[in-house]
Amino acid sequence: MSLRRSVSTAYYALFHLLVDAAAGRLVSGTDRQPLRNCLTRAFDHGVMKRVARQFAERNLSPRPSPGLNGMALQDQIVRVAAAFVDLQQHRHDADYNLGRQFTRVEALNIVSAAERAFVDWRAVRNSAQADTFLVGLPTFERCVSEESWTGVWATNTRGSGLSCFAPSPRVPGLGPGGAAGSAPSRA
Repeated sequence: MSLRRSVSTAYYALFHLLVDAAAGRLVSGTDRQPLRNCLTRAFDHGVMKRVARQFAERNLSPRPSPGLNGMALQDQIVRVAAAFVDLQQHRHDADYNLGRQFTRVEALNIVSAAERAFVDWRAVRNSAQADTFLVGLPTFERCVSEESWTGVWATNTRGSGLSCFAPSPRVPGLGPGGAAGSAPSRA
């Protein structure tokens, strides 16, 4: 039983590291902790996995690309994203697949993967790519799947490159963002 718990805990350690970092980026200030706590409840494991898979496979949808400033993904971001995807699968096996047995060596390797992800995260956590990844975890899938969002990336007044996604104008006969020739929007 303790091997299952260690596998599950390895995933949750990385999950909480990323959620806390994302909430801190999105809502900053020492007086905003209650708001950050509320925001952390909005993160969805499945959505985060799908977004992380895009980063892990270096196959991003167009939405996060502007946040990368034309640069290739940093290897550390890719490894953190891949670890998140892998650890989540291991966590599902540990928590829900009672037919799956973990050896001590497997459990130690899984915990080591989480530890390596923490090391990689520390190396890139202050980068624009880390901001892009973190903001993407709760938002990019929604922006991609809903026609009402354009995913416009803009530099905020502090110059961090981090901003909000703006709702697109709905113009009859034009697609999301008012682009001619794109799919019609649902009015």
